[in-house]
Amino acid sequence: MTSKPDCPASDLPPSSPPAIPSAEAGAKDELSALAHAGRPWAQAELGTQLLYGRSRPANQPCGLCWLAKAAHAGDLDAMLGLSQWFLARTPAYNLVLSHFWFTKALSTGSPLALERAGDAVLALNLGPGAVQEAARLYKAGSVSSPNCLAKLLDLRVKGRLGKLSLRDRRACMDRLAHLAREGSLHALRVMGENCLVRRHRPGRACIGWLSAAAERGDRTCQRKLALLLAGSKTSRNAMAAPWHWMELAAEEDPEAQYEAGVWLAAGRGCKADPRRAEHFLRLASAVLPKALVRLGILLAGDADAGRRAEGTAILVRAASLGLSEACFELGNMALAERNEAEAAFRFLQAGRHAPSLRRLAEMALEAAKTGKGDGKLPDEDSAWQFMAQAASLDDAEAMLAMARRKLSLAEQAKGSASAALTGEACSILKDACRKDHPQALHELALLAAQGAPGAPDRSDAMKLHAKAASLGHVDSMEMQAKDLLDQARKAAKGRQGPATKGHGLMRAAKAAGILRRAAELGSATSAVLYGILLEEGIFVHRDWRLALSCFRKAALAGASEGHYHLGRLLLKMGADCEAEGWSALAKAAELGHADARTGMARRSLACGDPSLAGGWLDRHLHGLADQEDPEGMRLLSEAIERGWIASSKAGEAHALLARAAGKGDVEALIRLGDKHAKGIGIDQNRERARQCYAQAARQGSKEALDRLKSLPWQSDAAPWKAEAKGPGRRRKPG
Repeated sequence: MTSKPDCPASDLPPSSPPAIPSAEAGAKDELSALAHAGRPWAQAELGTQLLYGRSRPANQPCGLCWLAKAAHAGDLDAMLGLSQWFLARTPAYNLVLSHFWFTKALSTGSPLALERAGDAVLALNLGPGAVQEAARLYKAGSVSSPNCLAKLLDLRVKGRLGKLSLRDRRACMDRLAHLAREGSLHALRVMGENCLVRRHRPGRACIGWLSAAAERGDRTCQRKLALLLAGSKTSRNAMAAPWHWMELAAEEDPEAQYEAGVWLAAGRGCKADPRRAEHFLRLASAVLPKALVRLGILLAGDADAGRRAEGTAILVRAASLGLSEACFELGNMALAERNEAEAAFRFLQAGRHAPSLRRLAEMALEAAKTGKGDGKLPDEDSAWQFMAQAASLDDAEAMLAMARRKLSLAEQAKGSASAALTGEACSILKDACRKDHPQALHELALLAAQGAPGAPDRSDAMKLHAKAASLGHVDSMEMQAKDLLDQARKAAKGRQGPATKGHGLMRAAKAAGILRRAAELGSATSAVLYGILLEEGIFVHRDWRLALSCFRKAALAGASEGHYHLGRLLLKMGADCEAEGWSALAKAAELGHADARTGMARRSLACGDPSLAGGWLDRHLHGLADQEDPEGMRLLSEAIERGWIASSKAGEAHALLARAAGKGDVEALIRLGDKHAKGIGIDQNRERARQCYAQAARQGSKEALDRLKSLPWQSDAAPWKAEAKGPGRRRKPG
């Protein structure tokens, strides 16, 4: 006869059962009453509900007491429930309790007990004979249990009982399929998992097998089906079905409880609910140590100081269990509190944990760069060794840092050494690209476009940009959009056939969509480019209101281009928006936008108000003049004449105006013509004035043409225009 185990009072039924809750209704009242009346099945059900928090608040000690009471009364479900509960705990004492209840369940000769005992032997995996012992238990139960037979066939298919020939394996799979059609839960699960493993993209057959098992109540299949249907989806509508299955699986499956807690904490497919997330994570943490990390992070971010302290304590407990993720989170928390010594200790405690090694290396490199190291952090060489170790553990960020270092060393090296270092950097970036790291894809695309040694072909650069863009990298999105717009413009100019023109419009529409998404992601440059398309109506419908919204978004991000284009568009919209338009241009000029500064300088001189131009006026106009910009030379000449800018030499203003006129600047020609016509600062010379007006008129200036018509003829021709007198020749009037 099976002896009663020596276990604490909390693991056995209480001497007096808990009191029936006073305010429970319906089935809960009836179940509690039946349990107190001594019905074993009611005690087992009540204990299970309390243990897993199903249909009532979780109370694990009380649930264990009710299950133990039902198990001592001979209830098989209670025995198996207790054995599985204690099996999930790793201390040896709990394994003794699990073995006790499994032994008592096996004494009943139940196929279900044989099946669960085989599962327990496989889960413990205590030695080389564990698989054979599990197979013996499954074989004993296979006489009357299809699930036991399915699990025995599963061991054979996986080769755990010896290598199978292809013929025998097909026979086992056919038998499993037959059992699955007859309703064996484990056979359904095996068929679904087999499809998951053998096919890159699970199809209808895989979903069908898992769905059939999930509908029969298999928690593992419910969880796997939820993860399969979820994929990378995040929207509420797309996550409705996955969340339904995950919520069902979370009633008992600890892995599902963990996933449900993660989804609820992140608000994936549903509104973020920290309280429900905490509930699921607490249930999962009783079995899964990794749930402690998520629970600790959730509580550590709470506004309440007490809950934050509890979250930190949970993370410390998880770190003591050797969980690297907990050490990493504790290190991040120490960094946020500027406790670098504690952060370094925690990152080192994490061991071979790639993110921790990377963060430790980043801390050491930053300290070496700023010279604030206190000797507790690794030196620069050791820091790069930590970074290389993190990269070897497939950390994409560390790979990117190592590639950048190689490129930096390549710039300092020469010849073959530089090419070798560049090739190594490209190789590291390719490894990071396999992890779908957007920044690595972007930088590898730039190297490919440059034709760097070891980089992909130039023709592949835009493909890499397109992949980075699909992952949300805004710079690659801009480059892809610009490339598509260039292709669309070439097609629009008629250089290619009509069919290609249609493809050009499709490319332009795609480019506009990419720019819009990049603007939504916060890219000021993309917002400006999309706004220009909307303003001009290029490949999209003209919409000035939406363009204004794009320019305002870029301006709020501090982009000078956003302020400049916002000001231009507001000035185009009429007098009502003029004040705001000039204000936006002034802001762009203040931020250093060259065209905005030129426009504000022009307005300042036109209004005669030097306050409209900032302290940048002298530097900006001299810079334009040095670049031989005609308008810049004309504006500088006028500013010198007004006394706003000091002249460096006598006659500089006239010389600048003459140089601008010589380059064909219409306004400079008119101003120079006025000076010659009226003798302002120089000798009056109407012939020279006539030449200036005529040249400006030929460029389409109506003002110059009117002045040319009203200019009186000079009485005597200028000496330099006089022609030599001779027979048969007449001198034309001046």
